[in-house]
Amino acid sequence: MKAGADIVTVMGASDISTIEQAIISAKKYGKQVMVDILNASAGQLKLIEALRPAPAYLCVHTSIDQQMKGQKPFAVLGKLRTKIPVAVAGGITTESAALVLRNKGVAIVIVGGGITKEANPAKAAAELKKIMKNKIKLKFAAKSFEKNNEEKINAAKQMKKSGVSTPNISDGMMRSGSLGDFPLFLNREKLKSLILGRAVTVSVPEGDWAKVVEAIDLCKPGQVLVINEIGDGRAVFGGLACRSCVNRKVAAVIVNGAARDVDEIERLGLPVLARKALPNAGEPSGFGKINVPVEINGIRVAPGDLIAIDKSGAVAIPASRAVEYANRALDVKEKEIRIAKEIGKKGTLGNVMNIKKWELSWKKD
Repeated sequence: MKAGADIVTVMGASDISTIEQAIISAKKYGKQVMVDILNASAGQLKLIEALRPAPAYLCVHTSIDQQMKGQKPFAVLGKLRTKIPVAVAGGITTESAALVLRNKGVAIVIVGGGITKEANPAKAAAELKKIMKNKIKLKFAAKSFEKNNEEKINAAKQMKKSGVSTPNISDGMMRSGSLGDFPLFLNREKLKSLILGRAVTVSVPEGDWAKVVEAIDLCKPGQVLVINEIGDGRAVFGGLACRSCVNRKVAAVIVNGAARDVDEIERLGLPVLARKALPNAGEPSGFGKINVPVEINGIRVAPGDLIAIDKSGAVAIPASRAVEYANRALDVKEKEIRIAKEIGKKGTLGNVMNIKKWELSWKKD
């Protein structure tokens, strides 16, 4: 407050005496306190509202991690019954700002990425000011990535529609999920956009391709066949199996092992990622299992997980967190678009990101 702050935020989950003392201290300087009720219980909220003097504002805050899971402030706003003016923060966009302001008691809208991620932040801020004044929906000229509710979102469709890449997805997963390097990446140059499909998994001993062809018959259009070969001295996938995949409209095949008939697979056009090419196959003995969890490059892939493939490689996305990672990938892409704008024609990544400053902070640690 001595530094010039007019409003100080205190977390509502703090001890009630801490909040009370913060309000008293603020009064001494003629300032105000906003209480952020993120993760505050209903009982704690009643104690906060009963404080005298009362806080100037309550903040309904949707954290970044909650946003990535598709959560929005409307459920909390709908239940909130208070005479204290309300601020709303977290994930506010042009699409949601007007809806937020229609809730009784909302006095302040706190916007971060809805402005900073736009190509023209000044224009974005001006548009949001219009919304606040008129409580109407407006569209930015720049593309807005509105986060969808979990029950409404189809993670695969959302990622394909938004044009995210496997690097975006991996970054959104804390730089994880990569299935590693596939030296044999057939039909890579034919990929025009991101492939996203549910995994059909199969685990087989070295060279035993029986369960592979059985798994192909279980594949539905758009799915990705993921083969884990225990050993890689003999091929478990080849031209005839590839023809079957094409007929079943399989989106792509990943072979954590060896494949063969490279020329034929290239003619058929199906994206096939394998560790190596070998001319020799094994016998179809029938050992192995279909639709069981497999491990590739240290990454667990379960049946039904999303597999993303583009020219950069393959990433596995756990089905249970697909919505969250779809949103995180969008968030990464938004930031990269902004950074690309800042680099422009004459800038550099080093200057925009202030890399030397980051290096110094790491070295100090």
